[in-house]
Amino acid sequence: MDRHGPDHTGSQPQFPSLQQGVSALAERWHTDLGGRISSSAAAADGHAYVGSHDGSLYCLDFETGAVKWRHPTGSPVVSSPAVSDSMVVFTSGVGTLSALDAATGNSLWDRTGGYGAASPTVASALGREEGLIYVGSARGTVEALDLDGRTRWTFEARGAVQSSPSVAGGTVYVGSDDHSVYALDARTGALRWSTPTKGAVSAAPAVANGVVYVGSHDAAMYALDAKTGRVLWTHRTGGPIRASVAVGAGDGPHQRTAYIGSVDGTLYAFDASSGHTQWERKFKDPIVSSPAVAGEVVYLGADDSIVALDAHAGQPLWSRQLAGSVTASPTLARSHVIVGSSDRQLYAFGAPAADQRTARSTALMGLPTAAQAPPAEVPAAFSSPAGSCDLRGPLLPGHCTPRTPFASAGTPFDSTASAVCQPPTAPRRPTADRP
Repeated sequence: MDRHGPDHTGSQPQFPSLQQGVSALAERWHTDLGGRISSSAAAADGHAYVGSHDGSLYCLDFETGAVKWRHPTGSPVVSSPAVSDSMVVFTSGVGTLSALDAATGNSLWDRTGGYGAASPTVASALGREEGLIYVGSARGTVEALDLDGRTRWTFEARGAVQSSPSVAGGTVYVGSDDHSVYALDARTGALRWSTPTKGAVSAAPAVANGVVYVGSHDAAMYALDAKTGRVLWTHRTGGPIRASVAVGAGDGPHQRTAYIGSVDGTLYAFDASSGHTQWERKFKDPIVSSPAVAGEVVYLGADDSIVALDAHAGQPLWSRQLAGSVTASPTLARSHVIVGSSDRQLYAFGAPAADQRTARSTALMGLPTAAQAPPAEVPAAFSSPAGSCDLRGPLLPGHCTPRTPFASAGTPFDSTASAVCQPPTAPRRPTADRP
């Protein structure tokens, strides 16, 4: 997943703080990618890279949504890609780890071996200028590879590794289905510590200020000492946690907050130091989208909407209802909020330019396909008068039409607040449990 760095904090301090103007966010473009989108986009050099259930990885122009290239794999791409310099690395449902030329989509190399659920991470180990690729597998391994695909080391866990590895301070942090969180030496793969949980750990850990934050399928969130693995605090939620934590970056009180969604349909805001609940916000459906935070705003995919919440108290600032459910995590880059949906569309929202209307994305007809990629059928293009397509009706790949004018702040989405400054709608969750 793209979590704004190898530490996977989900925090983007360079993204404009839009608390006062977040209600002005408008759709800049949307592009049909031929299948459901649960992959989170990676942004680099003016492009967005994202996988689709149609079996392809796509590269799109960040400003217009036009597809630059498409690389078919033959199976759904549900993980999120990682981009390093001129290379994009991703896994696909057939269990392959692939590296492509980021500019052309041409294949550089492929490795098979049970990859596909975990998203790869590219990061530099201490003492190395060139990055390494870190990835988990269904075989129960955590692996480090050179950028040319050669294995540097392999660590064997006791269960499948769906968690995307996080890298910080020369250490790789990763969860496993064996109910453990591991810390490994980033250069050698040597075990530094492991901490047990009471459930599988499939989310990517977030590492901030010497603390590892991670949720487990046992419905608890854990804060662990990054050097020793000692449990600093835990906090139970009402359901398994499959999403990753977002940790605010800064000196303000709300910026020392850990935000996490749970399958119980609640987004929780915990004090990052103590684990005490700061606020909760309830949605209808299970939350598997990982939140992203920028300044005083938290962004989240929930139900069939992309929403922005006040980081202080969880109050809704803005929302946009889409034509499908949102399980992908939002990506914040270049003043855009990028998110995919089960309606096959990748959406971009941003502050509207005074002289710019919503861009139309291009059809898939004639897109350059990676030279060494397996053949795949590309749907034919067609034209349609603006506004002739209702996105709640049948969608055809390559068809994009301008959306209706953007709704104002507070566009209704079915949720009820239980913030610290308001009476809760349900009994409060217990305060943090200390070991």
